Amino acid sequence: MRIAFVADSYKPYISGVTHCITLWKRVLEQWGHEVYVVSFGDPSYNPDEDHVVYSPGIALPNGFYLGTRFSSRVQSLLEGMDVVHLNHPFLTGPLVARMLSGRQVPLVFTNHTRYDLYFRYYLPFIPEHLQKPFLRKTLASFYKQMQRVIFPSRSVQEMLARLALDVQGVIIPNGIEVERLRQGQKERCPLYAQLLGKKVILSLGRLTAEKNPRFLLQAFLNHLDSFPNTCLVFAGDGKERERLEHMVTVRNVQDRVIFAGNVPYDQVPDYLAIADVFVTASLSEVHPLTVMEAQAAGVPVVAVQAPGVDEIVADGRTGFLTPLDEHLFAGKLASLCRDEDLRTQFSRQTLAHSESFRVEHTVRRMLEEYERVLQ
Repeated sequence: MRIAFVADSYKPYISGVTHCITLWKRVLEQWGHEVYVVSFGDPSYNPDEDHVVYSPGIALPNGFYLGTRFSSRVQSLLEGMDVVHLNHPFLTGPLVARMLSGRQVPLVFTNHTRYDLYFRYYLPFIPEHLQKPFLRKTLASFYKQMQRVIFPSRSVQEMLARLALDVQGVIIPNGIEVERLRQGQKERCPLYAQLLGKKVILSLGRLTAEKNPRFLLQAFLNHLDSFPNTCLVFAGDGKERERLEHMVTVRNVQDRVIFAGNVPYDQVPDYLAIADVFVTASLSEVHPLTVMEAQAAGVPVVAVQAPGVDEIVADGRTGFLTPLDEHLFAGKLASLCRDEDLRTQFSRQTLAHSESFRVEHTVRRMLEEYERVLQ
């Protein structure tokens, strides 16, 4: 089968969507399919993989490229596909839908994002009373052009219901490379020497407002006495980093909080290997890959209870879910850091629980949907 994934951004831009597409493409190619990725970007950039086509766009400071039209090469390529799988509904999605209108090329769309929260964080200048009508109208028009819509979790369906959108989609959870994540070695982690002999709390992801890293830091700093000989590691980068670093400097605890910056994907297993507990306070997830990766590596999770996250973490079995309350969050986190037996128990259960996270399961279900739309 000839398949093209289309996205607003791809490598070197780091995001969950980029990571999903990378994994899907890898598995599909291993199974003998011909797979392309189409995005805006620098056409001279080498992503170190075949069949990635960039159309020129305007480079933004965050590494994102903004484009308004695809090249004639892209149009010719997409017209020759068996299936075109879209991943964003506001830029590249509508562009491709218009481009292929009237052509016999099925369009599939995966809804990766909580667009209601996306507007709140990234387009705050749009009045709230206008956001829902705009989303409802834009998404309804886009979904009607799709032959299949995929939801990674129930939370997306619930979001659409709140927007009064009746979309008939299928739930196909995200997948990860389970075996690879279990092969991490703490000695290979760049922070190994610095963290030797300490307990490690790890946050992995962008340091942006929608990921809520400030909550994690405040919960840790305001209950520091509950975390003896423990370090909080932020593996990721983003607009919130400067503010977070200032909070650490003011408290003079630079030895307790480490900012590792963006971590290459091939180092993620080693960072997870050095972690005793994984944490997230994000309220904007659909089906978070980083939480799945932590569990696949056998790392217990403490998370704020939120849609998407609560479909992955089994409260009291593979970690703890808490309300958005610093004191309660810090209490659960501290108890897990102190209790090695409980961490070991949770770790065993996360390994068993994460067997269902294998990306091969995801891709097999996607192929079933491709076959259905081609019939």
